[in-house]
Amino acid sequence: MRIELRYSGAGLVVRLGVLAAMALLIALVSPEAIAQKKAKGKKGKKAAAAETEAQSEDPIQLEARTRYANGKAAFEKSDFATALVEFKAAYDAKPHPTVLKSIAECQVETGDIVGAIATLERYVADPQAADKPEVQKRLDTVKAMLATLEVTSEPAGASITLDGQATGLVTPASLQVGPGPHALAFALDGYEPLVRDVTAAKGDMALVAISLVSKTPAAPAQELLPYDNSQDLSAANQVQNANDPPPAFWAFAALTGIGLISGAVFGTMALNDEDKWKQGGGTEEEVRDSGKRNAIIADVSFGVALGAALTGTIILIVSRNKEKQVAPQPEASVSVVPVTGRDTIGLSAVVEF
Repeated sequence: MRIELRYSGAGLVVRLGVLAAMALLIALVSPEAIAQKKAKGKKGKKAAAAETEAQSEDPIQLEARTRYANGKAAFEKSDFATALVEFKAAYDAKPHPTVLKSIAECQVETGDIVGAIATLERYVADPQAADKPEVQKRLDTVKAMLATLEVTSEPAGASITLDGQATGLVTPASLQVGPGPHALAFALDGYEPLVRDVTAAKGDMALVAISLVSKTPAAPAQELLPYDNSQDLSAANQVQNANDPPPAFWAFAALTGIGLISGAVFGTMALNDEDKWKQGGGTEEEVRDSGKRNAIIADVSFGVALGAALTGTIILIVSRNKEKQVAPQPEASVSVVPVTGRDTIGLSAVVEF
């Protein structure tokens, strides 16, 4: 390469180009550049190797790693509910005892102490678990957080449901629960169900005593009996009897009949005495006395018959104008007494009603 020293614009350009080429050459051969090039080459190889490994990794294993990483990120942000979901998904995809410890810590943070104890006990029972002594200590610490509920009821024998889950226990019983609010439900045949809300403190023991209320017995079904119309018939008969003539009317009707019969008999006898006297049979005095006596009795009988007929008619008219009564009418009684005197002879009728 020939360098010409000219002060023209073109000569200046050529000289500057040579200097730039020399600086580039020095930079390429310097130790720092060489080291950076080597590091870049190694990094590229590692990235390529990681990419190759990721491409060749089992999809299930990749899913477990991804979900576990998501769980750790959520746990660091104190989003324990999301972390618990991610850790459980990671364990379901690829079960590993280490994931159980993460699940248990999320359960402790969310207040599920009973669930955390069960998870840690699974970890301790896993043959692949490496740090069992440390986990056992953690398990003992978590167990100390449990609260104890001594539950009794009156009467005893009621089934117990805790937070909507059947416990399989009946009162009296001892329950271990995590700290915080809980709902206890009790049921016993013949008694009203009862729900009691309790709040348990960490490591504390509380007594829960309840009294069940007996159920009100249901009213028995009304038995349908055959309809009894005897009362209706009785009322109808009473109404019908109320429309009939009263007993006193029949008594006077009977007295009227007796009077007519008696009058007719004695009247006939009086006429026979008169005929006998005209024909000259017997003495005048006997015929006269007999005829007089028979005539008087006939007159009295007809008089009694006429009076009885008038009285019965009046009673019938009055009874028709009265209101109908259900109560039975009193019995009527008739008594006939013969009446005799110096110049009279007859019958006396007394009617009571």
